[in-house]
Amino acid sequence: PDPGGPPVIYRAAGELPDGPDEAAVHHARGTVASADVARLAKALGIPGTPRSEGTSWVVGDDDGPGALLKVTKQAPGTWTFARTTPPKPCESGMMCANGASEPGGDPVSEKAAKAAAVPVLKATGQDDAALNAGQLMGDVRVVNADPKIDGLPTYGWSTGVQVGPDGEVTGGSGHLKALEKGAVYPAVGADEALKQLNAASRGKGDADRDIGGCATPVPLEGEPKPSDPQCVPSNGK
Repeated sequence: PDPGGPPVIYRAAGELPDGPDEAAVHHARGTVASADVARLAKALGIPGTPRSEGTSWVVGDDDGPGALLKVTKQAPGTWTFARTTPPKPCESGMMCANGASEPGGDPVSEKAAKAAAVPVLKATGQDDAALNAGQLMGDVRVVNADPKIDGLPTYGWSTGVQVGPDGEVTGGSGHLKALEKGAVYPAVGADEALKQLNAASRGKGDADRDIGGCATPVPLEGEPKPSDPQCVPSNGK
């Protein structure tokens, strides 16, 4: 029996999509320009000029409540944005809990959230991305954008834009540096990829595995160690 257990076999639920016969590799290279950061800051409604702080571009207020945008200078230019609201001062004679916040209201509709996210997505070059606004974080609705690269859908390259109950963008994250197209390689379709995945999962048993390699005697003290021991692996191949 296989000590690793039986092989895992994957089956597709439904018809698999067609794919191209070849596709290009895309690389995250270079650095993010100050002008690109300024364009994103403008779309987010943050006044000010990008300033350099170590390995990042920064726009906004580092200290206290306000809006803050940070973008790493090196590709892929990961950016994060957060907008905070100053707490309301306590009325005279009233006791207030530290850090308490009042409920903001009901989340905006998916249509309104997508409309609020459009300027941000346009500034990041992802205005043609597929949008999903079904995620909620309390009264904040999140618009997740998955862009297409070279006409193909992507995974793990999404932008998230958080929209508050007043329709204002309150947070977000993504990548600002556009990917560069590289070499083109042959590609297999989803059906063939599934077949290859299952073939690799089934394996060929322990007969083709070389466990342990070659065993050689330990040289006596003062004798040179063999530089290229000649032996046959345990599986005979």
